[in-house]
Amino acid sequence: MKFNCNGKDYEVGCIHLTSGDKKPNFVERMKETKQLFTEYTVKDCSFIAGDFNEPLTKDSELLKAFIEAKFQVNEEMWKKLEENTCDKMRSALQYQVNKMKKADRSTKDAILGSEKANISLESYEVV
Repeated sequence: MKFNCNGKDYEVGCIHLTSGDKKPNFVERMKETKQLFTEYTVKDCSFIAGDFNEPLTKDSELLKAFIEAKFQVNEEMWKKLEENTCDKMRSALQYQVNKMKKADRSTKDAILGSEKANISLESYEVV
């Protein structure tokens, strides 16, 4: 989606990468990410939001791919990713019997801005 605000053009994209905790699921998420960046070039004011379906930590290869594509994850954002985790139990209504009682304690949903977008998280509160 493209929009203009105060004379500046912005692009916002939404993703939902493949879920799952097994190696083939990770491989598929990396494949989806690489495909995304063969079809899209990150602009000065690009944002991407969505469910990355894996923990977004400093050792995340998936997140490193987004950084290489020119999205920023500065120290301030790393701190937010480490501090703000979800802790949810999946329900039987999700039809994921093998995950019904698995606690999920990691941040997997995020909004990334391009390096030149200059976003700051100081004034935002996670609710």
